[in-house]
Amino acid sequence: RDPVALLRPLLDHVDEIVTTRCAHPKAADPMDLAVVIREHCDVELSATESIDVALEEVYREADQTIVAGSLYLAGAARSLVRSGCLDGIQPGQGPLEE
Repeated sequence: RDPVALLRPLLDHVDEIVTTRCAHPKAADPMDLAVVIREHCDVELSATESIDVALEEVYREADQTIVAGSLYLAGAARSLVRSGCLDGIQPGQGPLEE
């Protein structure tokens, strides 16, 4: 699949892209995806190894969150949300205090 073609319609609506992966055995490497996207898109970009980590971090820092990619990734994100991983977090509240 062409990640740039997938993202192109979303670029006017986002200010950051975070690449990640789900547990599917054919999931693309987040760093490899970031390299391909960087070559074609001028947007803030980061890579996170796990959807579990990426979803919570992005949700905390963004006013809105879009999950785009495979149905496996969307399903993993949906499962995390339904399991309560974002309970008590307000969108855009900012990173955890350390």
